[in-house]
Amino acid sequence: MTCRPVTTPADLAAILEFLNGIGVRAWVHGGWALDALSGSTRPHKDIDLLVEEKHREPLRAALAGRIIVEMSHKFEVDFDGAEIDLMFFSRTWRGRLVSRAPRILIEWTPAAFGDRTAAVGGVTIPVVEPSVLYVEVADPAGKKREMLDKNQLDLERVTALLTPEEREAARRYYPVRNTLSNRLKLAFGLR
Repeated sequence: MTCRPVTTPADLAAILEFLNGIGVRAWVHGGWALDALSGSTRPHKDIDLLVEEKHREPLRAALAGRIIVEMSHKFEVDFDGAEIDLMFFSRTWRGRLVSRAPRILIEWTPAAFGDRTAAVGGVTIPVVEPSVLYVEVADPAGKKREMLDKNQLDLERVTALLTPEEREAARRYYPVRNTLSNRLKLAFGLR
C-alpha cells in the first residue's frame, strides 16, 4: 500500500461516507477542519479523524486489509490511496472526553464533538470546535521541526476564529504527559 502525497476533498467525502455507511460517527480535526472553518486552504498529506473508542472493533473489521499501522490510540489507514489517521477518544466515568496516546493524554473540550459542520471543496463535513484546533496547533510538545513550522502558519488562521477569552479557556486542554499521576488526576477530575 502506498498513499498519495496529498489528499483531496473527494478523499474526505469518500471516507466520511464509508464511515457513515457502517454507523461510525467521525469528526474531522487537524488541517482539513481548519481549512473548512477558516475558508483558506493548503495541501494535506492525510485526513485526521476522531472516532469514539467503542467503534474500534467494527472499524478493524470494516477496514481489514487497509490498516497500515495499528497503535493503542489510532489506526493509520490507506483508504484507496488516501492516508487516514483515525484517532480514538473515550468517555471517562466522569463524562470527560479523553485520548490516550503512548506519550500524552489529551482531554478534549466539552464541546469538541458537537454538531458543528463546515464546508471545504464543496463537501460539508463534521468538524471539531475551533478551540480544539487552537490547542492542536499552539501546543509544541513532542513535535518535529516540520510540524512546528506548519503549525506556526496554521496558528494565525485558527487564532482568528477565537476570541482572546476562548483561546485562554482552551489552554486548559493542552495535552499532558501520559504518566500514572496524570492519568489519576484526569480520572478523578483533578486536572
